[in-house]
Amino acid sequence: KLVDESIQEEVQGKGDPLKRTLRRLGRLPNIIGNYISLILRNEEMGGDDPFREVIDAQLALLSYLDLTGRHYPISAAYLLSLPWQGIYLTSGGRMAWTDWLHKGIVQNGGEVLNGCSVIRVETKPGIIVDLEGVESPTTLRSTNLIVSSQWEKLDLLSGDNKRFQRLSHRLGTVSPSAHPFSLHMGIRESVLPEKISPVSVLVREEKDSDMVMKWILLEISQPGELTRAPQGKRSVTASVFLHESPLKLTDDELKEISAGIIDSLDPFFPFLREGIDYINVEKSISFSRQFQEAASLKYHARGGVFSGTTTFSPLTSLPNVYLTGAILKAGLGFEGEILSGLDAAGLTGASTKQA
Repeated sequence: KLVDESIQEEVQGKGDPLKRTLRRLGRLPNIIGNYISLILRNEEMGGDDPFREVIDAQLALLSYLDLTGRHYPISAAYLLSLPWQGIYLTSGGRMAWTDWLHKGIVQNGGEVLNGCSVIRVETKPGIIVDLEGVESPTTLRSTNLIVSSQWEKLDLLSGDNKRFQRLSHRLGTVSPSAHPFSLHMGIRESVLPEKISPVSVLVREEKDSDMVMKWILLEISQPGELTRAPQGKRSVTASVFLHESPLKLTDDELKEISAGIIDSLDPFFPFLREGIDYINVEKSISFSRQFQEAASLKYHARGGVFSGTTTFSPLTSLPNVYLTGAILKAGLGFEGEILSGLDAAGLTGASTKQA
């Protein structure tokens, strides 16, 4: 299963906000039980480094919170329990969800516009959005607006609304603690272990000064996925987390980091260098910069966030404007991105399907 069936029901509009809340509350006893088990197990191991490293490696993949050296929030136990339920959000999950949502929007009379940018937004008395970059000047009108909390033009909405300006400032102050950089490669299938997982986390032996975390996240295409790699080849994406965003680092610095990634993979795949069929560092750098605003960043857990499930509310001081995005439910990782969108859609007063 790529996703929780209860979340599928929410996205398909089968659950109203009250049922959605009750469904989530119904999960709490099991989550808290898992959380207590996690804490006790950690204490039983006496803070043993290998145990902590295994747990941290899993959370590096599943959570958007930087939990290095911190106490685990409740959300950590929930995320760690997903594989036990046969749920793997990362295994094709992001693209599967995106494609599925795009298809649903179009089938319900909506339209997906790519390659355009917003040049003007008005929120009173209704929503008016002017776009450029499409075939002709386009104006969208609506009664509600859901906007990503990571949107670089969020200030367009603030105007003279000082409360919204403060919210925008608060979002800006929660600066990411780690920024992803991905190296894309094509590799001959023969150099990879036969049963390697499509998503893996490798623990590096040494911690590079440029890298915040010592993990390398690997995403590997599977045999027969010919849309990602030709027969006998596999596509491999190796991701690390950096202190600085790739947007701020030079090409030479990122090329050096790319070489460090290859060096770090050598102990795990001794014949990797000989098996590399394709590698384009320049394109990898370009992609990491291009998608940095939409990437899975790592955020510092604020002191008051014990559950790790909700860091910001989707509500804003503008009655018809709502927020969505990873930072709202950073502790729930990819699932939090989906749930934050569902919460915002529910607040518009329309069904999720209509939204």
